[in-house]
Amino acid sequence: MTQSPRDKLTRTSMSLAILAGFSTLSFPVFVPFILASVALVLADISRGGSEIMTPRGRNASRIASVVIIVNFALLIASAFYFHKVLHDPQLQAQFADLLYRTYGISFEEFMQRLGISYTAAP
Repeated sequence: MTQSPRDKLTRTSMSLAILAGFSTLSFPVFVPFILASVALVLADISRGGSEIMTPRGRNASRIASVVIIVNFALLIASAFYFHKVLHDPQLQAQFADLLYRTYGISFEEFMQRLGISYTAAP
């Protein structure tokens, strides 16, 4: 009951795509990008000389593509929110309070560690 290399590649690409989907919940951005990208490449390679992908390969490509899109959206939303925190005094105060309660450091100390200059809240 040996499987063809094509079947092994499609199974691996589907596994990586599903793993990328789950890792989106626990390790957003970095790990899912890598896993989903590898899943896309393996799904494409699994076609071999054929013009058509297997159903499992197509599903793996779809899942991996959705994971990449979701992670791009998370990345953009995080950058947008961080920009808002830097320039909105009310959000800055809420973030500073949450940061101090969670990690025990002030917002100013946090920004110094990141090496970012910002407009201080009045």
